[in-house]
Amino acid sequence: MLYYSLLLYSTRYEDAIQWIKENFNTTYNIATIDCDYFTRKQYNLFQLWIIGITLLYGLLAVLFWINYSKITQLASGIRNQLSTLLKNILTLFLYLTLWQRIIILFMYTGWLAHHIYYCLEIPFSVDEVFAYNYFVHQSPLVPIFYYPEPNNHIFFNLFASFFDCFINNGKWVMRLPSLFANMVLLTVIFIYLFKKVNFNVALVATICCIISFPTSIYAIQGRGYMLMSLCTTLAAISFIEWKHRSRKIYLAIYIVSSIVGFYTHITFLYCFTGLFLWEATTIIVNRNLSFIKAFLWNKIVIVSCINFLYSPIIVFSGWKSLAENRWLVRNQTNFVDAFFIELLEILSLVTDIWHKVYIFIFFLLLLTGILAYKFRNLLFVRQLCIFLTSQMAGIIIVMLILRLLPPLRVWTYLAFWYPIGLSVSIYLLSAWLNRSYIYLSLSIFLLLFTSWQSIYSYQKNLVIAEGSFSQTLYTPLQNIIHYIVQKHPKYIFVSDHWLQFYLRNQQIETPSAVPSMDIDIPQKEIIYDFVIYAPDMLQNSLPATFSSQSYRLVAEFYGSRIYERSH
Repeated sequence: MLYYSLLLYSTRYEDAIQWIKENFNTTYNIATIDCDYFTRKQYNLFQLWIIGITLLYGLLAVLFWINYSKITQLASGIRNQLSTLLKNILTLFLYLTLWQRIIILFMYTGWLAHHIYYCLEIPFSVDEVFAYNYFVHQSPLVPIFYYPEPNNHIFFNLFASFFDCFINNGKWVMRLPSLFANMVLLTVIFIYLFKKVNFNVALVATICCIISFPTSIYAIQGRGYMLMSLCTTLAAISFIEWKHRSRKIYLAIYIVSSIVGFYTHITFLYCFTGLFLWEATTIIVNRNLSFIKAFLWNKIVIVSCINFLYSPIIVFSGWKSLAENRWLVRNQTNFVDAFFIELLEILSLVTDIWHKVYIFIFFLLLLTGILAYKFRNLLFVRQLCIFLTSQMAGIIIVMLILRLLPPLRVWTYLAFWYPIGLSVSIYLLSAWLNRSYIYLSLSIFLLLFTSWQSIYSYQKNLVIAEGSFSQTLYTPLQNIIHYIVQKHPKYIFVSDHWLQFYLRNQQIETPSAVPSMDIDIPQKEIIYDFVIYAPDMLQNSLPATFSSQSYRLVAEFYGSRIYERSH
């Protein structure tokens, strides 16, 4: 490592830029990387960072050697506790009755069928295509160091890169990690509710999480939101268990979950702030010195690891790529109005209840609050209420400080806690009224209502509307791509970004389908088989060989025109 550090330190900036452009020539915006990101100033910082990392590596090696026995003892203890935890989970399933096992088998079979259907029917979105083309299908160094867009969900992209080694299909490469995270998350929810409440509550909550549209759509989307939801849930549950059992394995799960969540996407800050408030409240209430030490220690570990993991991006792409990219626009004028609208839309996303029926959401919140107060002495109910309250408080605090309203999909993790809260509330209501038929009837109603909501939202978002998942948006796009590919073009010029991304995807999966493609800047001497230009493109930026007589208009896509050369 010292050799490579010295080699880099002695390399001129111009030579380094040339090497990057030659070896990563298919990376997004690589042509302007020296102007927009990896400037000479960043290169000087990068050289110092490499030397610092080398020294840090040596220091950690020395500390590891000095504390080898303590570290191995700690690792052995965590490993033994993890083994015990997994055995307890297995024992929990062994105590299930035959009918309960059959029901669980049907539940997971339904999960598989439901999500495979969604995978096949929901179009391969532009965000997924972009992430696959320019992060997942690149060297792992690209997502680790390069942050041109917030689409770089770093840990998720690295995870998806593993599947890319075995599968030559971008759609499944991007969606399998989300499916895996969703399956693990549902299993964690089921096990925890089964252990803390009972089988019926766990079953109803898990089925609602499976069929709910907000959770279903991001369970198959090739983005990091499902992984962040899993990290949030694991962090919350492990904190509860660690607080009452003081086992190191739970603290380890909490730390690892927080680090992975942050490294997936920086917007994990909203969730982490809620977890921070929850911990701080617990320390203040309990006034336990051991809690304070553990609180400070785990925060130091988490913050140190996050700074270390994000340091390659900061020194290579610059701090502004994270904090001031073009998608993070702060609302300075009507922030208060937009803030309250954002809170309503968060509730709508979580509950899948929109517009004129907002009053129904507040009725549910009121009923849940009454039940929570009635059963406040139950530890699980109290912890659930504190967690949800701290999460909403964390969201509000971060939004007010940053004056930044992130896209709604950031709040996907909260959509899992809505069916959990409802199923637990139904159970508490039946216990309060001491009527078992109330639980059965309300549970059936909840399952039917969630199913109806899911079907309605599916039709509204995918079939009717022209939203980010709409088939009316992606079907014409796929038809255009199919038409171009079947013509076996040799040269394509494209300035429309969407068509560029999908043609690039075709180029990756079937190189012979799109042999050569120029983007934004045409080559003077080449006669292109297809010319695709966006509406904002200047007429004099078209290829010199282009003329209306030799090309015919074959399609239009949201203002962009697709011309084919006449033979």
